[in-house]
Amino acid sequence: MAVLVCFVFRFAFRLAFGACVGLATAACIQAEPFACEDDEQCMGLGQPGRCVEPGFCAHPDEGCPSGLRFSRFASEPLASTCTMPTDEPSSSTEGSSSEGSSSEGSSTAGSGSGGSSSSGDPIPVDPEECDGIDNDGDGLVDEWSEINEQCNDCDLFQHEGSAYWRCSNGRWTDVQPVCESFGANLASIQSADENLFLALRTLSGANWIGINDIGDEGVYTWVDGAPLRYTNWSGGTPPGDNLDANCGGINTQGEWSIFNCTNSRAGFCEAPHPD
Repeated sequence: MAVLVCFVFRFAFRLAFGACVGLATAACIQAEPFACEDDEQCMGLGQPGRCVEPGFCAHPDEGCPSGLRFSRFASEPLASTCTMPTDEPSSSTEGSSSEGSSSEGSSTAGSGSGGSSSSGDPIPVDPEECDGIDNDGDGLVDEWSEINEQCNDCDLFQHEGSAYWRCSNGRWTDVQPVCESFGANLASIQSADENLFLALRTLSGANWIGINDIGDEGVYTWVDGAPLRYTNWSGGTPPGDNLDANCGGINTQGEWSIFNCTNSRAGFCEAPHPD
């Protein structure tokens, strides 16, 4: 007849270490997970320990990159797994284990990617909404998303790594600050493809873009500092000096001209944004 003896040692508010001695095949009763609040609760049988987020004991283990392994009395799936490495010398870590819960701050700001969950799957990112908040954490506000195509008198677009806002009429010097409030600038056109994309979305007349010679008459630059690699001036050449016209616009044919900056026109804002 099988005899089973199960010894359970409890230290400091329910910390348990069990040992079973059997004369035939048998099993111990599974101990309940033990939650801790401080390091003292994790000291037992002479073994050093620390209370680690999310509130379970961990003990030194050179086989773990963090140097700590959760005890078998942590809750599943953390039990007996390595804790996440941390630079902090305190008793908490920024996460759990390779099989455990995800760590805070695992998402990368400005990227729009949400990090990984405990299963290794990407954490869903909130879509951008029209609410003046950077919902998806990419550094931009009220940009295009599948549920956000028009916001604050701006029509929103996405094209080949850039987000665009076509905003309602204003002076060039008024539209640029509006762009900056989104984390953008008046658009800098870098290719014929991009030029066509904006031309097809240009409202009647001409719409503001970022090219200008405000700082140095006759020297045209993009307001965001991008290089002037591509141009499509009306007539094929940049306009001559004109102190009354310093701000650029694109027409429905994709041609650029320079206008008085106080004209009221719709304008295109642009910012890098992964498709």
